[in-house]
Amino acid sequence: MWPQYVASHRSASKYKWALKPTLYIGDAIVARQLPPSLCRRIASPFIDLTVLLLNWRFSLPFILNQSASMLFVMLVSRFPVTVVVPCVNALQFVFTAGMGHLIGERIISRRSCIGAVVVLTGVLIMMVSDTLQL
Repeated sequence: MWPQYVASHRSASKYKWALKPTLYIGDAIVARQLPPSLCRRIASPFIDLTVLLLNWRFSLPFILNQSASMLFVMLVSRFPVTVVVPCVNALQFVFTAGMGHLIGERIISRRSCIGAVVVLTGVLIMMVSDTLQL
């Protein structure tokens, strides 16, 4: 019984794969019947962008990302680049791990916590040493 089931399953998948080109032909026929107008082609990217921006799952992280970019530019313009860039890059790993934990992507392990403490200590040392030099 098992070999017959496997053989029938294989033949069914052969038919399924054999019918795939006909699906493409049918799709091409439907596409030919409904030619997009020039107005639709021009408006489509703007409509897609509007729908994307109205989706809070996209717009909220996008706004946070852009505000962090503006904060980075502000920090680089006010403080020495040799301090700001390493600190921001180091803190990025800590915030990424924390945010990944908050949204449920991964559990923070003991190694991650130790690494975050080491990174934060390094950032603190860099900031304190820079203020002592000024």
